[in-house]
Formats: sequence, structure tokens, C-alpha cells
Amino acid sequence: MKDTGFFMPTRLIVGDRCIQKNTPLFHLGRSCLIVTGKNSARASGALEDVTSALA
Repeated sequence: MKDTGFFMPTRLIVGDRCIQKNTPLFHLGRSCLIVTGKNSARASGALEDVTSALA
């Protein structure tokens, strides 16, 4: 079996309203994977911010 791999360059964006300020950076393709904790992203409003940016 041939080894396969992925090249995944990473950019961390932090700060107040960082998702809204950087929405164009989220438009990279047709699908995405959002990884969060069990409840924190929904409780903080971050999940809604990210899904709105991707819409």
C-alpha cells in the first residue's frame, strides 16, 4: 500500500470579532470541518459566527 499524506498549512486568527473581520479567508472551497469543544463554541457564539461566515 502506498503512503498518502496531506499538506495542511495553518493560519491562526485571534482577537475580538476576528471571524467577522476575516470572513474572506473562510471561503476556500466547497466543504469544511469545524472542530470545537462539547459546548463552548455554541455557548460563546463562536459557532454561529463561523457558520455565518461560511454561508
